Amino acid sequence: EEEEVVAEETTAAQKQQQLGQNRFLRADVISFVNSASSDNRMLSGRAVARIFHGLTSPAFPVNIWSHNRFWGRYDTSDFALIQKFADESIRNLAIPADDRRNA
Repeated sequence: EEEEVVAEETTAAQKQQQLGQNRFLRADVISFVNSASSDNRMLSGRAVARIFHGLTSPAFPVNIWSHNRFWGRYDTSDFALIQKFADESIRNLAIPADDRRNA
């Protein structure tokens, strides 16, 4: 019984830590998407996740993108989660703020 309580506390602490990490990840994704959109660069959620994982591609070559502060910064984070956050951020850019509030 005592072991179960310790396990539950550990799981709760791990969940809290993960939520904190996800908050920073989401904020970084939003920052990156906003800065990329101001450069008129077309991005997909997948492209953002590849950059955050430090994965090169013809569109985002390592010799140029490795200087970006987000390049490979989240290489141990869940690729699908980064892509999800990026897709949401990109969608939110496409919808004017007034329309988001009324939705």
